[in-house]
Amino acid sequence: MTEGWPSSSDVGTLCKKAAGLFIYASTVIKFVASESNPPSERLALITSLPQSTSEEGKSGLDQLYIKVLQQAFCGVHADNSQHHLRFQSVVGTVLLIFDPLSVKGLSELLEINTQHICSTMCSLHSLLLVPDTIEDPIHIFHKSFPDFPIVIAVVVWDYFIARRCYFFLFLSYFFSFYFLTFLIFNHMTKEKTSIRGAHQEH
Repeated sequence: MTEGWPSSSDVGTLCKKAAGLFIYASTVIKFVASESNPPSERLALITSLPQSTSEEGKSGLDQLYIKVLQQAFCGVHADNSQHHLRFQSVVGTVLLIFDPLSVKGLSELLEINTQHICSTMCSLHSLLLVPDTIEDPIHIFHKSFPDFPIVIAVVVWDYFIARRCYFFLFLSYFFSFYFLTFLIFNHMTKEKTSIRGAHQEH
């Protein structure tokens, strides 16, 4: 950090906005520490958020999450429907799925390239813990984020996720059933062969 930054005024503003919530302060620190943007600009985005109450706390989290999500679309053209749909697919699945999935697991479930998934989540490092490897699960830093009404359409995505999960579950049961049937049939065939061999010896 450079000398005199952040200013005492900025620190006071952040303390007031956090209102004792560790998750607020933690999210701001991760947001400001972005590798792709100057920290001073990132901090200014937070300190310039309107004061809703004298003790913001949880209500201030909503504004913070909105600002983080807005920055995730910074530089993305409004007509880029492919990017918006991919964002909805990836982030919506991470928020709604019960057991955390890895980048590789998301790629298999959503049929999206792992590089696209990583690029979608790179701007959300202050909200999501994305491991360095594609095999480790992605975690949400705080349970307040999934509870935040991020996008109404994300809830609709729950239907798609359910369909995909049921599809993979069906395939799993399908192949397990037929593999078990094959093993039983194979065992019975060997038993019949051994019985016939025993009769022929007698």
